[in-house]
Amino acid sequence: FGRLANLHILELRDNYLMILPKSLSRSTELLRLDIGQNEFQQFPEVIGRFVKLKELWIDSNSLTSIPGVIKPLENLIHLEASNNMIEELAPEIGHCTQLADICLSTNSLTQLPESIGQLSNLTSLKLDNNKLYSLPESIGKLASLEELMLMCNFLDKLPSSIGLLRKLQYLNVDDNMLRSIPPEIGSCTKLSVLSLRANKLIKIPPEVGHLSSLKVLNLVKNSLSCLPQSLLNCDNLVALWLSENQSKPLVPMHSEVDPLSYEQVLTCFLFPQVPLTPINGKTDNGKLETAESQPASRHISFVDMKSIPKVPEKSGNLKRA
Repeated sequence: FGRLANLHILELRDNYLMILPKSLSRSTELLRLDIGQNEFQQFPEVIGRFVKLKELWIDSNSLTSIPGVIKPLENLIHLEASNNMIEELAPEIGHCTQLADICLSTNSLTQLPESIGQLSNLTSLKLDNNKLYSLPESIGKLASLEELMLMCNFLDKLPSSIGLLRKLQYLNVDDNMLRSIPPEIGSCTKLSVLSLRANKLIKIPPEVGHLSSLKVLNLVKNSLSCLPQSLLNCDNLVALWLSENQSKPLVPMHSEVDPLSYEQVLTCFLFPQVPLTPINGKTDNGKLETAESQPASRHISFVDMKSIPKVPEKSGNLKRA
């Protein structure tokens, strides 16, 4: 490798490599390095010498950290490090300011460094299938972020700074432990897909009504009893998922007064959300469970969501820049 000073692309994927030779450090013109699907247990220090590197593929190894050796990689645009055992992401990641795409899916991360917020060019951040318990407030500084994947973690809340992600289009927080959604979410007006499946939500903030670009809202497997009336303002909504056995993407809703808050809310026969009926469709007493067998109090003349007159919202806590 010592003679390959002008090497631009090096593909070593799907071998049995455990180390990279030190002689490779002379390949300072390297733009793309792929060492995915090998047997690396430690991040090769020689990678820190590739200061012009734009793409780094290190997925499907046995790495336990991404260390500070990445600090010089200021030209790095794409980092693919999924399917490892990464527990720590060094704060020096914040120096890789050209990063546009980071994939850390299926690792063992429990937290992110505050310096993640320095990645102002980041458009896609995939952190699904980790062990995250919280997100740093600095995540709101990712001004270019369009896609944030957080499925299968241990998050019980989202930082309020998420409302600063004005370019965010896709947010997936399925299979976490969320008990609430910050009202600041309403400032993410470019948001097209919001998936909150399998959490512990009991309420959705009325500020979701500000999500004028929202097309898909997935709320399956939560503990909701109603939805905010402001959801009627989401004119582009084409799919509202409330149940795993829901046959259509949109179900008829009706407006009623919440007996606790005395506010107008939206509801339907799928509320309150309850555990999914066994696959044979039978209840404990052996009877077939259908929409028609729901309690009589739910038998109301339903109307389409979009046909309900919109009502002015009360001013909330949402601050718009």
